Amino acid sequence: MFRRLIITTAITLFIIPLFSGSAAKAKETCMCAGCKTEYYLIEHVLKEFQKKSEMNYKPAKTGNKKAIELMVEGKIDFAFTCKSHWKLGKKFKLDPSQTANWETISIARDPIVVVVNPSCGVDNLTKQQLCDIFTGKVKNWKEVSGNDLPVKTGYLDDSVESGVVTVFKETAIGINDKLDESATKLKAPSNLGNFCKSTEGAVVFMGMNSYKEEYGKLAKIDGIESNISNIISNKYPLAVTYYIVLDKTKDKGARALLEYMATTEGKKKIDEVMVSIKQEVINNK
Repeated sequence: MFRRLIITTAITLFIIPLFSGSAAKAKETCMCAGCKTEYYLIEHVLKEFQKKSEMNYKPAKTGNKKAIELMVEGKIDFAFTCKSHWKLGKKFKLDPSQTANWETISIARDPIVVVVNPSCGVDNLTKQQLCDIFTGKVKNWKEVSGNDLPVKTGYLDDSVESGVVTVFKETAIGINDKLDESATKLKAPSNLGNFCKSTEGAVVFMGMNSYKEEYGKLAKIDGIESNISNIISNKYPLAVTYYIVLDKTKDKGARALLEYMATTEGKKKIDEVMVSIKQEVINNK
């Protein structure tokens, strides 16, 4: 009987700390939502950061408008957006008092590059020419001072989980305009690259990190090269800037994520999919 009591007591003393310790280590949840293309960046960075963080981050791709509504309602802890909260506030006609304590901080740029087969005979395109090419108005390269060859466009299929097409439309042709439906649609950037490499008159667009020199020449846009310097300085026109929007008085997890993104490791994670930039507070822009 005495021995049984000792064993029972020992088990109890072992189990109680075990479960109380687990409860103490349970991660608090940080909810966030926002831009459907920036979601892929946030998700990519969080894969590594979650291992180190004391919080459990749960991102959702709701779009900017819904994310701002959720911020106002206090249903998420921060938003990730492709515009500052000042611009979004004006666009969605928010009462300035609702966003008085908000802060927008830049974190990355998402550049799209245009790749042409050398046979096209062009190394520079204006944004208007680019728009006309991918909406099907320009049919031959000689219409844009290139060689006498049919234009053959290609881009990622709609079924591909990627923000590349959305970013291209937003920066090059207009988000509500339609790309040429007769274009070749492929299911991976590597397939696009090989299509451009092997097809006379071909032109495609893709995320900069997907580009390989063997695919073809990078076209300048309005005379501006798609190099890192021009992307970071925001001179290159086919790039979207991404931000994190937080409430300075109710910060819950956003600052910790921003601090990680500013480290060498965090910048490396960003650069694996986009281009990391200096974090700056965007005031009234």
